[in-house]
Amino acid sequence: MNGINKIVIVPLLVLLPALCFAGGYAVSGRVESVAQQGDVYVIHFIQTGNESELVKDCKQINITLKYSRVPWFSWIPFMESGHPTKRETIESVEYLKKANKDNQTIYFGYMGYGLVPTGQKCSFKSKGLKIEVDNGKWLVLSYHDET
Repeated sequence: MNGINKIVIVPLLVLLPALCFAGGYAVSGRVESVAQQGDVYVIHFIQTGNESELVKDCKQINITLKYSRVPWFSWIPFMESGHPTKRETIESVEYLKKANKDNQTIYFGYMGYGLVPTGQKCSFKSKGLKIEVDNGKWLVLSYHDET
């Protein structure tokens, strides 16, 4: 294998796992409540729009959020992760609290494996939240594993 082939293959091996986690989905709805106990948040979201359900057979979902720095490569200086920072997660929680207080319709969803079932119906775990803007719509996206 010559040097040029190695230059092409190495970046592909690094980027391919990230591409496999791409994709997500968001729906419109209301934040029914945001509760905090220490560094754990419990968010109750009710889908009100006519989009396909965020999660099959669950118009209402509960998300237990405990921030965690997920990607194994996060510590490498030249590698960037799409996973939310702690600051982005806190900003997203504040946005959800305000939406709840103002009874505002928002878009909520997930990126990659962003909502992981807890074993209880319509109940999920998240390790981070991030606000994204897509076609002028503000979305709060949940992240769990590497993205």
